[in-house]
Amino acid sequence: MSADAVWKKCGHPREGNTVGVSTEQPGGRCGTCHAKRHAAYAAKWYQANKGCERFKARKRASAAQWRTAHPDRRRAAEWRRAGMLNRAGQPFTWSNYRVLFENQSGLCLLCGRPAPQGRRLVPDHFHGPDGRGVVRALVCTPCNTIEGLMATHGINPSRYADAQARPRPTHRHP
Repeated sequence: MSADAVWKKCGHPREGNTVGVSTEQPGGRCGTCHAKRHAAYAAKWYQANKGCERFKARKRASAAQWRTAHPDRRRAAEWRRAGMLNRAGQPFTWSNYRVLFENQSGLCLLCGRPAPQGRRLVPDHFHGPDGRGVVRALVCTPCNTIEGLMATHGINPSRYADAQARPRPTHRHP
């Protein structure tokens, strides 16, 4: 390697490792060393400011703004954290959601109704022993809640289906 191929101060390779090329610094700086210095500075700054209420408020406001601007990416991140998988064992994504949604014609698999106004159908997934689970279908929030309660309290799902099939009374109790 020639002398021009490496940085003089640190010895890192120069090719593709340049930051800040400008008229003030025509040669630029070593990208590896710059990244290390920046990471050290950021860590020191965070340690000094993490207890500051202004910093916390700014961080919360920034996170809320991002969640509002990117609802789909936020929801996909929630699915990843919950350990939801597609049938191939990969993390559940919006493309998987759209396929299920089209296959179900936009209706809840359990009750056959569309999602309430302003809401989406939620992925129903089996919770495996490791906490991760394969998404089985899309269901509305009420059906998902009922199904979760049945699993938690050991209620037989056929009893729920029988209750749903019974005719509803037309009169109201006083």
